[in-house]
Amino acid sequence: MIGQRTSEALQVKIAAVWTSPSWKVRVPRAILRRIVEMAEAGLSQRAIVDRLNADGVPAGGGRWHRGTVIRVLRQAA
Repeated sequence: MIGQRTSEALQVKIAAVWTSPSWKVRVPRAILRRIVEMAEAGLSQRAIVDRLNADGVPAGGGRWHRGTVIRVLRQAA
């Protein structure tokens, strides 16, 4: 019963556009700007990932992934 109520409360918060602080991607502003600029220039998310990894840009988990770039772009919007 407690689990069900907790889940329902969380679904209400998410529906109201609530995000957990742990969902926020922590990326330095310079890298965030670079990702946004590449996206605005028309590069695909996969191309952005490939370029960041090729240039040796540090990522939280070692390498950049498409999901991380997607979350960064959503956060920047």
